[in-house]
Amino acid sequence: MQTLFILFGIFILIQIFLNIWLRKKLEVRKKDWFSYNHVNKLHKWLDWSLRLVMVFVLPISYFIPFTVETNEYAGLPFIILMVYFILDGLLRTFMEWKYYPGRKDYIVTLINTIVLFFFICMFYIWIINQF
Repeated sequence: MQTLFILFGIFILIQIFLNIWLRKKLEVRKKDWFSYNHVNKLHKWLDWSLRLVMVFVLPISYFIPFTVETNEYAGLPFIILMVYFILDGLLRTFMEWKYYPGRKDYIVTLINTIVLFFFICMFYIWIINQF
């Protein structure tokens, strides 16, 4: 469990310093913490549609391992969450690239999504090795 907190702390530090460095390097304005501003109405609609799909798919994925004899689907909820976070980041990246033509916000968002993907993969590998 201690390793999990260390990995999480490393991830947070990497994200903070990477954001600071990228925003200075690319001259991108700083975003507020925990704010999620949509680029336009299409982005808002797509984002909420993706969230709604997750609300239905994630609970179902928790019950699938109980209906199968083997334990091969035990990691399914985690994989679905990973796919959701990646799709959410890629959607935001595409919308920023498409609808903010002169700005470089999408580069920061894309790099943050890539770092999140690698962290989730490392976390998943750590979980598999623990059990």
